[in-house]
Amino acid sequence: MEQQSRDSLDEDVDYRSAWSLASTHTDLVYEYGRRFPNYRYGSQPFARGDELASRNERVLHLLMLHLYDNKLYTAPIEDLRNVLDVRCGMHGLWARNMADLFPEAQVTGFDQFIPDTEGRENLSFILQSYNDSWILDEITEVHGKLDFVYARGLMAGSQNYPEFYKQCFEHLKPGGYLEETEVVPYCSCDDGVYREDSAVRAVCNLRPALERAMGRDYNLATNMKRLIEEAGFVEVQERIDKVPWSPWPNPATDLKGHESGRIFQRYYESGIQGWILQPCIRHMNMTADQVNDMCEKAINELAQLDEHWYSPCITITARKPFSNTNQT
Repeated sequence: MEQQSRDSLDEDVDYRSAWSLASTHTDLVYEYGRRFPNYRYGSQPFARGDELASRNERVLHLLMLHLYDNKLYTAPIEDLRNVLDVRCGMHGLWARNMADLFPEAQVTGFDQFIPDTEGRENLSFILQSYNDSWILDEITEVHGKLDFVYARGLMAGSQNYPEFYKQCFEHLKPGGYLEETEVVPYCSCDDGVYREDSAVRAVCNLRPALERAMGRDYNLATNMKRLIEEAGFVEVQERIDKVPWSPWPNPATDLKGHESGRIFQRYYESGIQGWILQPCIRHMNMTADQVNDMCEKAINELAQLDEHWYSPCITITARKPFSNTNQT
């Protein structure tokens, strides 16, 4: 399925100015110069309700399409009747695309926002956090249990991932599939091309202290395969893609890696401050100006293209067994 992004990745964005712009959305809380969802406020620590977060969401969707050759999923599924997009975001981009791709299927997304369905009769959105006990009765009573559950970008959004995967398992029909994609939130380098005083790495090095202070797992990417298996899923498959943090790969020898880096750089630029602002202020005794300065240095450093940082992007697909005794 061909997908086109309406974003221009080449536009110049003044991120320092963007961080100070407030959204006018009425269901949002304004804090530290950014907007956070009012529904279940505090349950997720990331700024997700303003124009910069909106851009970040669109760029992530574009990155996933690029990595997976314009495919919306990798699970071996064909005939879908009931699909769930967990943490669908402000725009429900993946859910919209799936509703168009499978017009006979019911596609539902839930999050701390309710996007517009834009007239799609087979698409609906529910105001619900994936940390809640899922209420899907109106959907399952009509369409049966879920065929497919899709999730991405859940990093540090929960303090109880085993419960999340348990709910995925319980709401799927026997033989139904779960697919989740997460990016490892730490910069790696294989060839030693980076600065010893790297500002990018300095931001990454905040992670262990934030995890301890918040009681949250920022590195869900490397743990989700085990957690999904422990929840009872079978045929658990793991795919790992190397995603550069900037377009440093030579396009003559690695065009896809070069383009992945170009997109990820925009993803990082539009996301990093919203990911660490509230946690650093609340748990690291930092000021908003200190966080902004740290982010600005990291963004400017990435733009120099003189470091070879990358992260693994991990996708897990898994099937719910048909029964306790027959898993084929």
